[in-house]
Amino acid sequence: MVKKKEKLAIEKDALLSQKFSVASGIGKETAGMFKGASVVPQNIKIKTKIQQFIRSEINDANGCLVHILERRILGNDMLLASNSHDHLQAVKSFVTTILSSDTQLYELVREIDQYYGEAFQERPSFQRAGQDAKQDDPYTHESVRSTMLKFLTNLESR
Repeated sequence: MVKKKEKLAIEKDALLSQKFSVASGIGKETAGMFKGASVVPQNIKIKTKIQQFIRSEINDANGCLVHILERRILGNDMLLASNSHDHLQAVKSFVTTILSSDTQLYELVREIDQYYGEAFQERPSFQRAGQDAKQDDPYTHESVRSTMLKFLTNLESR
């Protein structure tokens, strides 16, 4: 009890010797207002969690598939907003949509191939529907479908 009184007396003496300013008054009144609150907005936290999950779950040596998935998912504000309660549900919803339609999958592969060409300064090898993939094509319809199916399986097991 004595220590508490001494501490208050010292604080009072210190305050009496200081000149009052509006800034110090505001600082004193709002000192504990943000305790425990994060300065990072919720949508940034969700996007970061999704990005970390995608990068940890997809084995993509060139990084092009991961890049395009991140760009498509994180850039889709409506998808993220409709699944804000569960960020993995947003990812699952996107992957399910891609896998449910060959057209969607082929468009994703085309976008990945285009990005691969830009990133590695090579001519992209666009695989057409029903066409066999070129031997040196790192992203074929079947390879991307297989990767996405494994990714979906991992999502569903969480």
